[in-house]
Amino acid sequence: MNRSPSNPMASVVITQVRCRREQNDFVALPRRIYCGLTGFEPSLDMVQRGIIDKKASPFFHHGDAEFWLARRGDQIVGRISAQLDQLDAQQDRPTTGHFGNLAVTDDAEVVSALLHTAEDWLKAHGMKEITGPFNLSINGESGLLVKGHEERNMFLIPWDPRYLPDLVEQAGYEKARDLFSYHHGNLDQPIRQVSRILDIIDDKSLSMRYADLKQLDTELDAVCEVFNDAWRNNWGFVPFQIDELRHMAKELRPFLRQNCLSMVEVDGKLAAFALGLPNLQEMFHGLDGQLLPFGWARLFKRWLQFRFVSGRILLMGVQSKYQKTAMGAGLALLAIDKMRAGAAGHGMKEAELGWVLDDNEPMLKMLSKLGARHYKTHRVYRKALSETD
Repeated sequence: MNRSPSNPMASVVITQVRCRREQNDFVALPRRIYCGLTGFEPSLDMVQRGIIDKKASPFFHHGDAEFWLARRGDQIVGRISAQLDQLDAQQDRPTTGHFGNLAVTDDAEVVSALLHTAEDWLKAHGMKEITGPFNLSINGESGLLVKGHEERNMFLIPWDPRYLPDLVEQAGYEKARDLFSYHHGNLDQPIRQVSRILDIIDDKSLSMRYADLKQLDTELDAVCEVFNDAWRNNWGFVPFQIDELRHMAKELRPFLRQNCLSMVEVDGKLAAFALGLPNLQEMFHGLDGQLLPFGWARLFKRWLQFRFVSGRILLMGVQSKYQKTAMGAGLALLAIDKMRAGAAGHGMKEAELGWVLDDNEPMLKMLSKLGARHYKTHRVYRKALSETD
């Protein structure tokens, strides 16, 4: 059960995170208040700390954020962030700000106080709309879990308690979009459409390969270009910056396998890709989010002998000129199947494919044809900000 504050009659006090100790409280809060809730599995504190570190996270090269804690009496009962992104202005959204990192006990007053604090900060910076949750942008952990609370936890995929969506809606928020995640449970079986696609395309200019991890920076340049081209017309799109992609790859480098990045090329140029990752959450099980005092040794020992059961596609994309064509669908399937084969070679049995916007009909139909099952939904909320709120 989530832990109740020691004095539920005490007033809610919101304070800004200003020191290392408060940052540690901010990072550790979900595992403290969600401990015992079915489906919850804490991520590593160090991973979450890296996301909000203003000195280390590349988000702060183009964005700004503040972080708050909520207290009742002597108990910390909630947290939130508010953030601005200069890249939103470049996408014709100059007055849209965001909230994120929302974790709270089952307490409507605390949720309302936290959201109002984020709203006030954004209004002070001229924002007229708030959307979220994003940690810290739509290219990071996105949405509030509204379906799939008891499904397998995935690395860098948000988990939220069942009560939280209702509390956010009570604070005046409405659905902006839903993000769907799909479960594929037959990684040992080739995608049956692939051979037919290859017969149809029958193009000697098409080739498939895995990325050369020794030349990862060069490979990522091409991936970043295709990703931004592929998703530029999507709702909420924010272009991936190459320094963000390289930072992510550097942080995950110890866990990247030789066949983690599948690349489909046409005339020698990248046309489609899929970047996969083992579900590191499996390896973090039992560490309670902490590597000290003995977690590092346990994690290293596990990594040497660990056999992952599941993984997820972290990023994928098809060049826009091929989209809405038979060849575009074929390129996407080829990239996914190449990734599937690599994961199956390491013994993985299942994978998560997400987040897919609720109106992305071509992708939803393709996943359905693959036999994948829609098993999680994360909701992005919005609220108009008025001067009288």
